[in-house]
Amino acid sequence: AVVSTQSTGANYSSCVSNQLELLGAEINSTLSPDCTHVVFKDGKISTRLQGNKLGIMLVNVLWVERCRETNSKCEESLFPVTDDRVETPVNLKKVRARHKSLQPSEATAS
Repeated sequence: AVVSTQSTGANYSSCVSNQLELLGAEINSTLSPDCTHVVFKDGKISTRLQGNKLGIMLVNVLWVERCRETNSKCEESLFPVTDDRVETPVNLKKVRARHKSLQPSEATAS
């Protein structure tokens, strides 16, 4: 697993990595095709994008907590990564709408 977690500027990757190691996971410092999971919360966007490109399962930090609570590997799809910093088709629509609303209207231009 690769861990990329931050919150309000602080890097919590080592704490999450320690929890995963206690559960028996092998932690990698870089992504590779043999990596099985990326635990992500406000981390490096490049890590998330590379994980997606390699087809690696992306989960949020709550997945680690649930695995710890149940002492077993939990269903990853229940813990999707959400990050508004990554441009998705939905986010691009929001950005375009925002830019359009910032343009002066025709009524004020005359």
